[in-house]
Amino acid sequence: MTTIFVTTDSIPADLANCVEALNRTLAKWCPKWNLTATATSDPKVKADMVIKVTDTNRHTGAYGYHTVENKIPTAYISPSALLHNVYGTFTPAHWSVAIWNLARTKITRAPKQTAPARYREGIVTVIIHEALEMLADKNLDSYATAPDGKNWLVEVCDHASGFYGTETVSGKVCVIPDATLPNYYSVGSSAPFTTFGNLKAPFDKSAPKFYAYYEDATGKLVAV
Repeated sequence: MTTIFVTTDSIPADLANCVEALNRTLAKWCPKWNLTATATSDPKVKADMVIKVTDTNRHTGAYGYHTVENKIPTAYISPSALLHNVYGTFTPAHWSVAIWNLARTKITRAPKQTAPARYREGIVTVIIHEALEMLADKNLDSYATAPDGKNWLVEVCDHASGFYGTETVSGKVCVIPDATLPNYYSVGSSAPFTTFGNLKAPFDKSAPKFYAYYEDATGKLVAV
């Protein structure tokens, strides 16, 4: 069992909800990877990984990132970079109304989607993003070989970036990032390839905000 300690100097009133959203996500995602993990905000619990919600050590241009400090996988999430939006913003898809004939016995025009669902990341989204990526690649040295022979760094949320779902915790709608599953990194495997099923094939690069890195012959990380 991997224990993830989540701490903050910025959102103490919302931290419990963020930890609960993370734990619900871990319960769905971890079994697919043959992992067990739990998150806590209790500082007395011995932690294997740490997530810090703070503007300390903020990286310009990033909502968050993960690294290794004193052999402990550690992530930083910047509240300022996310404009202190804790839960993210979700707008459901909009559909037109059905049109019936005068006798209301038959639909003459079926409802159709006029606007897609829209998501905006919040602090909880990035907490989950960094937690899953630390679990999949705790030492930043896990690679998977793509069909073109390039060795991708296994960053499970980067490869599905821009796809989301939601989880309601204590009345708060939390925007949850999609994340890849092991079959995504296995050529010839079958679906599902992500938690929410958005990617349709191994090494699919169609996520709206997809990004990835591979290791070149010199050991340098290069953008896919």
